[in-house]
Amino acid sequence: MKKAQALLADSGARATNWFIHTPVCCPSRAELLTGRYFHNVREAVHTGGCMHVDERRVNPVSFGAALGSAGYTLGWFGKHMNVCPHRPPPGWDCPTCVWFANGGGRDAEPGGYLNASFSHFVGGSAVGPDRYHQTAGTYVADTAGEFSGYYTSVIANKSIAWLHSVARGTRPFMLTVASKGPHVPSTPAPWYARGTYIDGLAAPRTAAFNASREQLSHHHWLIAQQEPITQEQGAVIDELFRNRWRTLLSVDDAIEGVHGALQQLGVLEST
Repeated sequence: MKKAQALLADSGARATNWFIHTPVCCPSRAELLTGRYFHNVREAVHTGGCMHVDERRVNPVSFGAALGSAGYTLGWFGKHMNVCPHRPPPGWDCPTCVWFANGGGRDAEPGGYLNASFSHFVGGSAVGPDRYHQTAGTYVADTAGEFSGYYTSVIANKSIAWLHSVARGTRPFMLTVASKGPHVPSTPAPWYARGTYIDGLAAPRTAAFNASREQLSHHHWLIAQQEPITQEQGAVIDELFRNRWRTLLSVDDAIEGVHGALQQLGVLEST
């Protein structure tokens, strides 16, 4: 991600001693939203919800609720928790707020990176119906329509448009752009599917790659019973590795676009 490296990493701060308390999808997102450890947001009795997360312990007390109460205008574009509220949670329902969110979509196509659906509310009111909102409040991307219906391009362009509408206003703003990439199905944008330096990459062949049964024998039984990777499986692994990186090229573009919008609007140094 060369653009992110140049714009953020090289010009910003680095966290060199950073720990993720619960490095798995929904729990980690719940912790980021609330600043709380997992035991403070988990279900008392597991009901099969969002990976043991109790959303009632997250949405009412998220940073959005706190910032909304403090007078901020907020925009959310992209993946929320896996169990994503359709209507805007507290904080994302102010007159200039936008809630354009989903739970990450499907792990297959369509509905993953292509032609995904999003809850879409502006000022707390459902958007539509129109071409992209056959049902008011639900946006369905279209590969034959705007931004080629590609998840990352849709949320990037809509977030940039929102920035232009609020950044010079009287209220402070908070923008969240949450990409699906590089999550499976790891579908790259059509313009990055081939023809970049990523075409020549392969999954790293470390000492742990395709370890023998003898090498795995002292590991957990799920690992210890794995068969050797065949040549065909290795080719699939390599292509998934490449596609994950290809999806991140679009995330890199999104970072560059948001950074450029902030610079153009004259608010980069105060953001």
